[in-house]
Amino acid sequence: MSESLRVRLFAGAGFFITLGLLMTWFSLQKVFFQYISAEYEHEMSMIIDTLAADLEFLDGGRSTLGGTPLDPRFSLPAGGRYWAVDDGIEITRSRSLWDMQIDSNGLSTSRYSVFSIGPGPDGDPILLLTRKLSFDTPSGLRNVIFYAGFPQGEMQLALNNFRYELARMLALTALMLLLAAVLQILLGLRPLEELQSQVARLRTGAVERLSSKGPIEVRALVSEINELLREKATAVERARARAADLAHGLKTPLTAILQVAETLPPATGGLIIEHVEVIRRRSDRQLLRARLAVGQKSGGEDFKVFATKLVRVISAIPVDRQIDWRIEVADRLAVPVDSADLAEAVGNILDNARKWASSLVCLKAERRGSKLNIEIADDGFGIAIGDRKRILARGMHTNDPQSETGLGLSIACEIVEAYGGSLSLAPAEIGGLKVTIELPGSTSTCVQNPSTH
Repeated sequence: MSESLRVRLFAGAGFFITLGLLMTWFSLQKVFFQYISAEYEHEMSMIIDTLAADLEFLDGGRSTLGGTPLDPRFSLPAGGRYWAVDDGIEITRSRSLWDMQIDSNGLSTSRYSVFSIGPGPDGDPILLLTRKLSFDTPSGLRNVIFYAGFPQGEMQLALNNFRYELARMLALTALMLLLAAVLQILLGLRPLEELQSQVARLRTGAVERLSSKGPIEVRALVSEINELLREKATAVERARARAADLAHGLKTPLTAILQVAETLPPATGGLIIEHVEVIRRRSDRQLLRARLAVGQKSGGEDFKVFATKLVRVISAIPVDRQIDWRIEVADRLAVPVDSADLAEAVGNILDNARKWASSLVCLKAERRGSKLNIEIADDGFGIAIGDRKRILARGMHTNDPQSETGLGLSIACEIVEAYGGSLSLAPAEIGGLKVTIELPGSTSTCVQNPSTH
């Protein structure tokens, strides 16, 4: 079975429309067959009643007709209406039968209700209604057989014409029903398409909650999704707060350890101070991430404003040289990544660029087809080709004292891949390392908020 709800609904509608029309086809044919058979039976019965009323018996036992039905078709050879009277002595028949004798033994039953079928004067079969009546005559009780008939082709033609008109009507009905079903399915699934659009906007950060407007059947799902989003946001905020509290809580013990380490011999105290500094830098990074997450939306903010804010924070970290920061970001560019995660990923890369750059760090972002590209380059000495793949592994670094724990690029890579993107390293045109983040694009653009500026 198809996984598409639309295909399932189309298939179900087509099946039941076809089933209903087939039942209508056979039912109406049966009703019309019964109706037309009853009409012909009534007509033939009237002919027999007329003949029976005009039948007279003479003294010699012979019978005669005082009159005959007035239909002119009885007077024409093979005229289309036939009658015959068999009194046991002779058979009197209409002129339309010409020289055709009706033999009761030569008649056979047919599927046409009460009619028998026999040969007609022109060789085509005719349908006959047969009735035996008893008459009280001077010579005693006499049994007389009356026949009234018409061409079988006449009834068959009427049935065929009805089937043709019925087929046209049902074909038009099927077309109208299918169009109505398509319209109903499209309108019925529109709330789901709107929900999909809202989820896409939610993913890019254009909205923070799904709209509760819509059919009652969808509201329950929307309510559950919104509740899940609320619980997730609460859990994320708690986790960030705990990480910030932990990082902040480590500062006092680390300061105390540094003070103690300074009183120890250089060989021992220097090693402790080196590890404490690594821990302090990691805690400072968590505090920086927590500060960046405050007041941020879940994604979709104008990346140019976001990047400017991030560069302002990173550039405030003191270094022993002057660094020029260049930002080249397309206007109204929204990145479908949680702001805190984006700050963590881009912040780590910018921090690495700050440490290794000689005098210049460039940040570029633009849309390329269906992808979003973010490039961060520095004019440092870069990374050797053999180390580029290895350096993205967690805990790996270039064995330089500035490399710290080797977690920055690996964390950034993990965050980017979690959003379906990729992170790659290449030589920068300005001489150092270029880090490229490629993310799945979004057709939405950010909504400018005047308070942002």
